[in-house]
Amino acid sequence: MDFQHLLGLHTGSRTDTMVVCNVDPAVSVYLGSRTNRVLLSYETVQKQLAHHPELPISHYQIVHSALRLGAFHRCNKRPRAAVVLYVDTRQFHTVFRLYVKGTACGREIYLVSLTRINDRVYRKELRKGRRVLRAHR
Repeated sequence: MDFQHLLGLHTGSRTDTMVVCNVDPAVSVYLGSRTNRVLLSYETVQKQLAHHPELPISHYQIVHSALRLGAFHRCNKRPRAAVVLYVDTRQFHTVFRLYVKGTACGREIYLVSLTRINDRVYRKELRKGRRVLRAHR
């Protein structure tokens, strides 16, 4: 991930979308996308700042690992969307929840949310009974 680009999205000095990771082809098929590139938009970063001000920008460094190694769970009520749960044991020693969504036209996949969650919320997420698209690696 290009941290300088991310910093620009965070400060508002850049508004262009950035590529954060590539996902497995099976995941992109589930998301209804013809690409496996996951994008992060300026609008999402600004929304994240408003809704999750406690999340430092440094935590976005985990996105690549989370999308490559985390467990993808099907969103029961939203087609072309997935919840990613990632237990980080190396850098921040916490659990992250990400939402990714494929666009209706099938040309793009976006990271739409990143949050830290505690163990209680993590267990609650696991009890929701969502179908696992790809297990945690």
